[in-house]
Amino acid sequence: SKGTNNAWTRIWHGNFGAEFHLGHGAQASNTFRVFMQGNSFTFTVNGKVVKTAQDKSFQSGMVGMIVNLNGTEVAFKDLLLTHN
Repeated sequence: SKGTNNAWTRIWHGNFGAEFHLGHGAQASNTFRVFMQGNSFTFTVNGKVVKTAQDKSFQSGMVGMIVNLNGTEVAFKDLLLTHN
């Protein structure tokens, strides 16, 4: 999603698939990556491409992620943001 003045626009919304590791502990860890080149976005989970999208309105901005599942806890370990 992208936001301007607290208004957000969804770029991608996805459902859980077999590529997600569910549960608790180390076996439930997931690697989520977003690759951006120009106006193209590629979203991967555990090495599998789960979605591609395009949005020409981005020139700069901030990064954010939301999980909207009742009772779901999300924790980040080794969060890495890079720029090429």
